Amino acid sequence: MIYNTIEFLDDLKKEAQKLMPGIIVTNKIMSELLSGQRGRHYESKKTLVVGYAKNEKIYLIAEDVLEGYKASLRSYFKHKYQQSNFDWIFKRYCQANTLKKFAKSTLNYNPNLNLDYFDIIDSKEKAYWLGWVYAEGHITKRGGIQIEIGFKDEILVLRFAKAIGFELSNIIYKNRIRDDSSETTTVLIRFQDSCFIGHLLDKGLIKGKKAEFITLPDLGDIHNERVRELYMAFLLGYFDGDGEEGSSRIYSNSYKFLYQIKKKFRLNSKISEQKYITKNGDEKTKYMMFLTADLFNEMLYKYDFSLRRKRIKLIDSKLRVEQLERARAMRREKFMFSREQLQILLFKMPKIQIAKLHRKKFGIEIGRTTIGRYARKWGLKMPPAYYWTGKKFLGNLDDYL
Repeated sequence: MIYNTIEFLDDLKKEAQKLMPGIIVTNKIMSELLSGQRGRHYESKKTLVVGYAKNEKIYLIAEDVLEGYKASLRSYFKHKYQQSNFDWIFKRYCQANTLKKFAKSTLNYNPNLNLDYFDIIDSKEKAYWLGWVYAEGHITKRGGIQIEIGFKDEILVLRFAKAIGFELSNIIYKNRIRDDSSETTTVLIRFQDSCFIGHLLDKGLIKGKKAEFITLPDLGDIHNERVRELYMAFLLGYFDGDGEEGSSRIYSNSYKFLYQIKKKFRLNSKISEQKYITKNGDEKTKYMMFLTADLFNEMLYKYDFSLRRKRIKLIDSKLRVEQLERARAMRREKFMFSREQLQILLFKMPKIQIAKLHRKKFGIEIGRTTIGRYARKWGLKMPPAYYWTGKKFLGNLDDYL
């Protein structure tokens, strides 16, 4: 049975057209459906076929690329995919041709990489890492995975690399400049493989910076104790990425994601929102929600290998309120600058220098968040966004003592 790449691509396009009756499916649209981005991907594949034919060779698409196509089509068409003939078209192409398992690259540098790690979430470890990737991961439009976190949580990148078989020597360390001009180091892991990414897309991650559209993955019936543990491990992984140390609060740009967690675990927690400005000047909304102390403590009990600095057991709500009140009272006593002093300093130096001055002058350690909290509380005029970006404080703190 002869079924070449041109026929295969044409059949995919015809099937997509059936599912999109109100739209003319162009080559550019097919490129987006298969690769996640508009461009010439679809046409370039056909061009390769012609080029190979001139040299009396046959161009075939590798299995890992096909898996990526499937994942993209499933992600786009959702339930319609099951009613289509896409699987039959892929099966026919695979049976008619002897295909390479991998197209290129990633396995040359990471020979032990487990491309099917996220295919089936059948362990708490996999569920934990899926939740962490939900929080910290970013699937690029070109189909690569990128995770970059602060150096203080380097241990998580090392554990994740070991879990999936990624070579530790390929982990990247970068020096970054914060908005207040202070330096920081980040740990980066990135690679591109359509099979690995395909499994993540199947689990609900989205290509591009679209965190506001993520939804809770389907891991099974939560009434089943084993499945409930998977969900808790997932939630703990997400918390280690986008959770607040010392509390049970989690953050997300997706309201639906937090709402699904709330419903899944029958929480009475309120979902709050907060507006913020991006580096591009766009206004975005961030949502936050507290997990209950009982649920959070159960998450810690069920999975031992989460981020150590965030493994802080919570107390019941009544004692928690008392504890917070005491903490607030301590903070009030600790902050020594007056309203007028702080207003002047905000435009004299970045917050990190204000914190250093506070320590030098009063012998009391404070953080940038404390300074921001008092500035908001007192209604002080703040420097514009990114006011200190690229600038350095050149003064002498002793002049302000």
